[in-house]
Parts: sequence; structure tokens; C-alpha cells
Amino acid sequence: MSCGSLPDGMSGVIGSQPRTSASGVVSTLQVVGERAASADAEVQRRLERIADMLVARRRTLASEIVAQAKREIPEYVSPPGEALEHIAGHIDLLAAIIRGRRVVAADYDFIAPHAARWARDGVSLSAFLHAFRLGIRVLWDTVVADTGEDVQARAATLSAARPFLESLNASSTQAAAAYLEAQQSLAAEGAGARRDLLEQLLAGGPLSGARMRSLAAEAGLHEDTRCVVIVASDPGALEQDAARTAASELTQAASSAIRPLSVARHDELVIVRALRAGELGGLSRRLRAAHGSLAARRIAVRVGVSTEHDGLARVPLAYTEARRAAEGAGPDGGVVSLSELSPTDYLASHADEVAARLVPEAVRSFIAEDIARDGALIDTVLAYADADMNLARAAQRLHIHVNTARYRLSRIAERTGCEPRSLSDMLDLVLAIKMLAGPRPAST
Repeated sequence: MSCGSLPDGMSGVIGSQPRTSASGVVSTLQVVGERAASADAEVQRRLERIADMLVARRRTLASEIVAQAKREIPEYVSPPGEALEHIAGHIDLLAAIIRGRRVVAADYDFIAPHAARWARDGVSLSAFLHAFRLGIRVLWDTVVADTGEDVQARAATLSAARPFLESLNASSTQAAAAYLEAQQSLAAEGAGARRDLLEQLLAGGPLSGARMRSLAAEAGLHEDTRCVVIVASDPGALEQDAARTAASELTQAASSAIRPLSVARHDELVIVRALRAGELGGLSRRLRAAHGSLAARRIAVRVGVSTEHDGLARVPLAYTEARRAAEGAGPDGGVVSLSELSPTDYLASHADEVAARLVPEAVRSFIAEDIARDGALIDTVLAYADADMNLARAAQRLHIHVNTARYRLSRIAERTGCEPRSLSDMLDLVLAIKMLAGPRPAST
């Protein structure tokens, strides 16, 4: 075998195979390319057919989507005519995407009015987006069913999956943005209307216009409604997030089956709450629980609750009461419900500078010095008054011997000039203690 020659027997095998020239390779590639182009053209023709089918059947498909939405989404309340037009617009846009048209955000502007209606009707964003997914699902199922058993048609259908997904992504994104914008607009509009309603109530006149009466009715407030006013002061001095948290939690605590009228006004939160008989005690407890939760997070507010009033005409007086009650909560905050105060407690907590100057100097000195010690004599006076000036019962409440209680009263008389057996003297002394010493721990 010479150099370059093939082994015996192999030349025949190899030589029997046809050789492919460079020109033959090019020819083969041209054939493959033509077939690929032909296949692409076939896919495009079938995509066009899908788009044509969707447009031709859009009214029927829109009706089917509406019917399915009513079955799957309880909140679905869109007027049929409007819904059909809205869905038809989506189908037209989807068909354009399938045909290869590039779309821009402006193509989805028709979604905004529909989103505003859903937001205005109180339908949740999740339900709104569910409707979009449902629509795409119905359309896709229709396309698949229309394909039949044709293998090439099924391949073309798979090519349509991407436009469907792109349409769902773009439309749901635009829908969510339009819905949230509409919701924010409605919230701002509602807040302004509620503020106007509160100002009308505080003015004491009749409500003007159907809109104001409707808003009042939504809060359970009618002309003869028994109501209470709650004022939370100082939220305006808080950081924005803390003020928003305080307003939200106090409003929630004041709510029942019906959400009350709640308005942030200047540096305070004002709540006008319709009230049923026997409900005030529970309301005060819930407000105290909310206040405690806020205080644990270092959000300090002073909350005042008015007495019960019959009729909206008395809201101005109830508001004044609630503001004064909030002022009596002290600098560290708290909840003061006027209905829980005795007349003496109310007068003491709202005494002015003149009332303090009317307290004799001997009494002022006695109170200041006893507070500086342990407050035992002050507590004895209060327990004695709570026991209806019965010395034995007062001693029992204080957990001391009756002779100890008698000795303390004698010392109090010496220091203050107040006779323990005189009702008038005891009233003056108790009022002075409550004005100058503030709330004392209850004796048991």
C-alpha cells in the first residue's frame, strides 16, 4: 500500500459513497432555510387566523367571560354593557399583539374608567385582577379548542402563548396601577367629604344636601341618634406614621358593626359615634385597651369621651366635653370618659387657677407635704369620704386599726383646720386634694 492509499477493501466501501461538494452544502442549507421560512410563514398565517377568530367572536367571548366572572367572583358587579365593551377592547388589543404589533402604555388607557368603577364599588384589587386572569384563561381555552387535532395548528397555538402572557402581564400591571390611583382619589375625596360633614355637625345646624345626609347615615348618624364624641389630642405632634397608627387603632376600637365618623382635624382626631343603650362602658374599655397598646409602642395620646347626647344637634356640646375630658387625661396621656367621673372628680380635674387660689394656704401646705412623704393622710381623707364618713369602714379599707384612723383624722384637723365631722369641711378638703394631688391609687 503506497503512502496515501487506503487499505484493501476499504476503498470500495468509501468510494461507493457519493461525495458532497461545497456547492452541494450551500444547496442543502438553502433548502433548510426555505423550509424554515415556510414553517415561519405557516405559523404566522395560523397566528393571523387565531387573531381573526378572536375578533370575530369577541362579543360571544365577552359574554362568556362575564358569565364566568359572575360564577367565580362574588363581588363582580359591573354593568353588563360596560363590561362587554371593556372585554371587547381587551380582545382587540390581544389580537393586535398576536399579529405582532408593538403596544404602548397608552393602548391600555381604556382600563382606567373600569378600574375606577370597581374601586368605587368597593371591589377588592385581588378580585379585580382575578377578572383579568379569568378572561385570559377563557380566551386561551377557546384558542386551544379551536385548534383541534391538527399537529401543525397546535404548534402555531403554542407560538400564541407568549402574546397571551405578555397581554396578561401588561393589562394586569396597568389595571393595578389604575385601580390604586382611583382608590387613592376616592380616599382623598371621601376624607374631604367626611371633614365637611364633621364641620357641619360641629356647627350645630341641619345637614345640607343629600351627600352629607348619606355620609352621616353610613356612620349610623341620623337626626335623633344618641351619640358620643371622642377626641384624641396631640396626634398632630406625633410622627406621621405614629399619628396614622393612633388614628387607625382608636377608630377601630370605637367601631361596631358600623364604622363611625372619624376625622383628623388640626392636632386632634375627632370621632362621632352612634350609641346604643348600655354601650358606653364597653366602648371606654376598648379605647383604654387601644391606648395601652399605643403606649406600649411609645405613642402617647390623650383621649376624652363625652357623655351621651340625644340628637345630632348636640354634637357641638359633646365635642366640647370630649376636648375637656382629653385635657384632663394629663401630660402622659390616658383615657378619660366623663360618664365615669363623679361631679367632684369632674370639677377637680377641670378646676382653673382661681379655684386653686381659693384653697387655704394651710390646706395647700398639708397636701404638698403629705405627698412628699407617703400620702398616708391624704389617702385617709379620701377613704373616710368614700366610706360616707364612717370611721370603722374607712379603717377597714385602709387595712389599719380604727384608733390609727382616728389619730390620723385628728392630725388632719390640726394641720388643715377642717373638722372631720363637718360635711362641708370634708367636701372642701376632698375637692382640694383631687385638684392639687391628682388621681390616687384606689384603696381596697
